[in-house]
Amino acid sequence: MAEDTGARNRYLSAAAAASTAALLIRHPIAFYIAALLGLMTADPDAMNKAMEQWKTTQAGGKTDELATLRDSVKSLIERLEEDAKWEGETAKTVKDTMTAFLKELDKAAGLRDGVGDALGSAAKLYDSLSWVAVSIGSVMTAYAAYMAAAIAFPQLRLPAMVAINPALQQSSQTTWGLIKKQLLFLALLSPLFGGAYALSAQQGAEIQKMAAATPFIGGHGLGNDPTSKRPIPTPVMSPDAAGAAKGQPDTPNPVTGSTSK
Repeated sequence: MAEDTGARNRYLSAAAAASTAALLIRHPIAFYIAALLGLMTADPDAMNKAMEQWKTTQAGGKTDELATLRDSVKSLIERLEEDAKWEGETAKTVKDTMTAFLKELDKAAGLRDGVGDALGSAAKLYDSLSWVAVSIGSVMTAYAAYMAAAIAFPQLRLPAMVAINPALQQSSQTTWGLIKKQLLFLALLSPLFGGAYALSAQQGAEIQKMAAATPFIGGHGLGNDPTSKRPIPTPVMSPDAAGAAKGQPDTPNPVTGSTSK
């Protein structure tokens, strides 16, 4: 489980310190820096938690549904081949469909791991930038303390403002540079998230088309023998036909000779 880094609190503390300092400094650049620090605020801990939810258990995450589904489908294929000794065209059709489904599951797992890795990278970047935000907030606090001391001596206020003006400009450039890094990183991640959405939609469409066209004849499908628990051809009928058949004698199974009762 990802540990809390406290980065969000650092962002909030830095923004609060810069805002308070700007009220004391009363310089346009000081308010600009405070606003930029507010824009930088993020929650890397939430990103780390989202990363764990996105990544599969094989990649160190918490998503185990895909692995469970994959194992279940593989087990079904093995049971059909080894236990039921199911062969023929129908068996091949079903197996091909299941194999294609397994491939799509593997793609989905890789997709989730990729998005999880991107979230983890974003969390690391924002965590490191939170320390820079704290340093900027501390510098702003020092500027404010200097200006507060100058207030006691009105004749020093103007010289003090002139003195810290270059420092404020440098701090604003540094803060804006951090904002640009964040924007660039988000721009690089956008194609990944967009591709993940598109691939998910494509997989959904593919899976919808994976209905096995079993060429049974005589209205029979694949069912389970109540005694052996093995797959056997079983009569299949629509709900209307099933309703019409109520009260009629049971039809023996063409393979086992047994009836449904």
